[in-house]
Amino acid sequence: LNRLIAQNSEHAIPGWIKTVAAEDLIDKSAEDSAADRFYSISDKLLKYKDMIEEQLYIKEQNLFNLKNSIYLYDLTNSYFEGLCRQNPKAKFNKNQKEKRSDCRQIVIALVLDQEGFIRRYYVLDGKTSDAQSLENILKALEKDFQKAELPTIIMDRGIASSANEKLLQSKGLHYIVATRSGEEKPFIDDFLNADFKVLKDDHNNKVEVFLKQENDLTYLLCKSSARKTKEQAMRNQAEERLDQNLASLKKLIDTGKRKDPSAVQQAIGRIKERHSKVSHYYSIEFTPYVFEYQIPADVDLPKRLSNSLEKLHDKATHFKISHVKLKSDLDTLSQKYPDDYKKIKVDITNPQFIGEPLDEKRQKLQNLDGNYLLKTTRHDLSDEQIWRMYVMLTCVEAAFRNLKTDLKLRPNFHQKETRVEGHVFITILAYHLLHSIEYKLRESDCTLSWATVKRVVSSHNYSTIILPTVHDTVIHLRKPGMPEPAHQEIYEKLQIQPATLPTRKTMILKKCANSCSA
Repeated sequence: LNRLIAQNSEHAIPGWIKTVAAEDLIDKSAEDSAADRFYSISDKLLKYKDMIEEQLYIKEQNLFNLKNSIYLYDLTNSYFEGLCRQNPKAKFNKNQKEKRSDCRQIVIALVLDQEGFIRRYYVLDGKTSDAQSLENILKALEKDFQKAELPTIIMDRGIASSANEKLLQSKGLHYIVATRSGEEKPFIDDFLNADFKVLKDDHNNKVEVFLKQENDLTYLLCKSSARKTKEQAMRNQAEERLDQNLASLKKLIDTGKRKDPSAVQQAIGRIKERHSKVSHYYSIEFTPYVFEYQIPADVDLPKRLSNSLEKLHDKATHFKISHVKLKSDLDTLSQKYPDDYKKIKVDITNPQFIGEPLDEKRQKLQNLDGNYLLKTTRHDLSDEQIWRMYVMLTCVEAAFRNLKTDLKLRPNFHQKETRVEGHVFITILAYHLLHSIEYKLRESDCTLSWATVKRVVSSHNYSTIILPTVHDTVIHLRKPGMPEPAHQEIYEKLQIQPATLPTRKTMILKKCANSCSA
């Protein structure tokens, strides 16, 4: 409940209990609890994790009449601020989603049903591969698959590797996945010329689809106007950053601060790597400067001028001098030896740096913005069914958002492996409560989020009314306040009866009451 409401650490829970109505609603001795109790409870919960998880989902199935044939699968992570020396699963990973590559992390594999209820999860080490994580999940769900009709795994492109597809097929499971980058290339002509069917058309988004059978798979080509707008904005932003980097490099070259061609090529390579999403359709070329001079055969130059020219040519040949400094030194020589310098034929070509997009290639890619390709082993589904089943993955995104934002899955401040996994499990349990509340509200045509419910209901409080008597006692009457319409609306949709909330009456001697007040 603390993770659901306030997200304190185990150490801070005893202080939190004293600020809420825990003794009124749950346990009369709740305020006597110390922090050690919650650490030990965390360990006990983790010990019985599998049983609790199984029984909890059975309860949810009965309460909400949940189906058990669609499984939404994805990965997320939780990072740590500390060193985590006692947790072998905490490892550094360059592909940190929160860009905290300076922190160790664990990977959390999550499976939801089609209504967004967590079916199973696994805590894996921070460098676990996609195939390893999926294999653990499939093993845990074997009994469910045997009971389900056409069990189907739905995954996003980030984990839809060929190894994972082969693993699913070896288990006799169906899947719907978004293809990885490059797999849509054979379908480019279809994306540009096929007769697409409008599946959804509103002011926010227009979705068009085209169904195609190929080999043993069914492919669904999709076009989304909202996705196109987003991808074009991302492309424009990426191009703008690339152009800025190219302009900065050009300025360094033009001012002579980058003179060595190998250093320039290394800088170009770093820029291409940093902006790989757009640099592949840019033409980036660099031509270093050239310095040559010719002395006519009948001209006898002063020794110092001849030596100076020879030294400058040697430096220019090995790019130990910039073209800007070279021109300056030549100007100095021309002023020092004006008559002799005029007899020399000097040729300097400035360095050339060009970085610009290839319009034809960019236009071809822009025409594909907003397009994505789904594939499935299910041949019994229509184009609309495939698309609607795939967009169920938004449930996983919402679950991750709830876990990380509302329930503070990260950062994780524990150090021991068992405590880290206990923190994750308690967060998962809190999610079960949170999602049950939101699901129940949706059944009642109410779209309130948990954050809104928490904010509204937090203003409905317990109060203690103190009534002195003519005798030697003081009556302490502990009771809930009258719910306001905003509270009442939520209680009705959740089938909660405020009238049944407990009250408590305590008789205290006046001397004891005065002593307590003092």
